[in-house]
Amino acid sequence: KVLRFCMPHFLAKIHCSHWDPNGFQGGCGEVRMGSMRDKLLAAYQSGLTIREHLAKRDPANTGWQRDLSVSNVKIGDVLVAQGDGLGALAAYQAALVIAEGLAKRDPAKTQWQIDVAVSCAKLGSLDSLILIQEREEYLSRGPQSAHNTQAGRQVA
Repeated sequence: KVLRFCMPHFLAKIHCSHWDPNGFQGGCGEVRMGSMRDKLLAAYQSGLTIREHLAKRDPANTGWQRDLSVSNVKIGDVLVAQGDGLGALAAYQAALVIAEGLAKRDPAKTQWQIDVAVSCAKLGSLDSLILIQEREEYLSRGPQSAHNTQAGRQVA
C-alpha cells in the first residue's frame, strides 16, 4: 500500500505517466532517460528506500525482495547511463545477492532464475570495471541459471 501511494507522487515529480503498481518497471525509465537521468535516479532511489523498509518488515515476502532486486538493476542502468560505473557495479551486485537468495529459496521458480541471469549479464557488461575473469564468470553464470530452471521443469 505504501508503494501504491508514494510511487505515483515521485513519478509526478518527474512528469512520468506510466507506473506499474506491482513493480517500478518500463515506461518513463527507458523513454525519458536521456533528458531526465537525475530525476529518474532520485525516483528510483526513493522507491528503493521504501522497498527496503517494506522488505525489512517482512523478509519472507519474496515479492518485496524481488522488488528490491529490480530497483537495484534499474538504478544500475541509470548509473551506467550517467557514467558512474562503480555505482552501477554496486547496484548490480546488490541485485544479484537478492536474486540468488530468491533462487536458492525456490529453485523451480523461473522468474528468480531469470533475475539471476539478468544481474549476471549486467555485471558482465561492465568491462572496464572488473577483471576479465570476473566478467567471464558472471556471463557464464547467467545461462547456467536459466539452464537449471529448464532442467528443474523436466524433472517436475
